[in-house]
Amino acid sequence: MGEFCENALIMKNKECLLLNQPSLNELSENGFFEKNDFHIYFVCSCPKVQIIPEKCNFIENIVHLYFKIWNKDSYSIEELKLESDAKIEINSEYPYNMGTATHQNQGTLDFSSTLLYTTFADEKLDFEVLYIGQSFGKDGSRNVDKRLLSHSTLQKIYSEILINDPNKEIWLLLMSFDEPYQCILLNNRSKQLDYEKWVENRKAGNAIPLNQRINYTEAALINYFKPEYNEKFKENFPDPNHTSYEACFEHKMDRICFELITQPELPINLYSKEIRSDYYHTGIYSLDDLKRKDILFDYGNLLDK
Repeated sequence: MGEFCENALIMKNKECLLLNQPSLNELSENGFFEKNDFHIYFVCSCPKVQIIPEKCNFIENIVHLYFKIWNKDSYSIEELKLESDAKIEINSEYPYNMGTATHQNQGTLDFSSTLLYTTFADEKLDFEVLYIGQSFGKDGSRNVDKRLLSHSTLQKIYSEILINDPNKEIWLLLMSFDEPYQCILLNNRSKQLDYEKWVENRKAGNAIPLNQRINYTEAALINYFKPEYNEKFKENFPDPNHTSYEACFEHKMDRICFELITQPELPINLYSKEIRSDYYHTGIYSLDDLKRKDILFDYGNLLDK
């Protein structure tokens, strides 16, 4: 490739949405997912968070909020202090995972204890990635809500968490990955970068069909996090038996990459048993071995002629 070392297709997340099962049902019924596209979904668990309404109070333009943060069979009590120009009253009933905040001048707002806490706490909650999937069905459909509402693995996760660790919550993290770009990786002998070539390559990722890009991204994320409830791609990505890599080869891709960032849009960290908790995750995967197999395959065809 001359002075350039490699071409890499980079998939970076854009829109993010964190929601629980009731919110998924409500948004689905209201037609939200018919107007909003999400390509990848994560099934995650986090510590159960319960607001303590009887302890919450308003003193000198400061709302004092108190929460129980569970860790197996014990919990810590955490306080948040939020400024307000008027009195706010907090109401919540058992199991204290939802509630209402009534502002003296602005009315009442519903809240989730978990989202309220993790939005304003200095120490962000850690969400364990248990399963990763995509919205593309085998029939070409792209309704992430329909897939999740009838998802057998998701129901299995709900039941097992309820039995084995009832002081955890299950959350769904939806993401879009629709801004791909091709990046030039320079070798040590490169002296300068051709700017026009750089811009051209930044845009070239769109030439690869979206369903293939999402296939690669899903598989790369599974291989990176190795979620407990996934089976495919945990140990073998790139996989020569995976959906065609022809488009990557046509556009001279050497590597497939992803970049996943949750903060500041979502104030959470992601982790798994294999990956430490962080708001930033990235993975780079070489296609060299697959290219060699493709070359050998073509060579074998020539011998047959």
